[in-house]
Amino acid sequence: MSDFEEVVKSKTNEELVDIFVNAADYQPEFLALAEAEVVKRNIPLESLKSIREQKESIDERMLEIGEQGNVYWILLGFLASLAGGAVGIIVGYNFAYSKRENLKGEEIFYYNETTRKYGRWMLTFGCLILSLSFLGRVI
Repeated sequence: MSDFEEVVKSKTNEELVDIFVNAADYQPEFLALAEAEVVKRNIPLESLKSIREQKESIDERMLEIGEQGNVYWILLGFLASLAGGAVGIIVGYNFAYSKRENLKGEEIFYYNETTRKYGRWMLTFGCLILSLSFLGRVI
């Protein structure tokens, strides 16, 4: 008996249901053993599949919307951009163009539209002020 099998057999019904419903959080081997244990314990699998599909659908929509950027990082990024620093440019670029894969393997933006807009402004301000700074030193 593998370590996974022992762990799965020691789980309560509620824990097995949680594992099955939150499948994305677990390794495929562990999930397969948990599903077999759910069937063995006669827990209604069809209703759990329905709940898991609903949860995955909600998770997918939340990923597509994107996360809100941290207010403090946004303020720090703007201050660094206005000071003409590379930190503001990097933070702005990160907020504006960071991507990740969704559950289907497609690339989507990490942050929501509002945060990406702030990131583009930070990037623009930082590049403009840095350019003006270099131009001022040359002239």
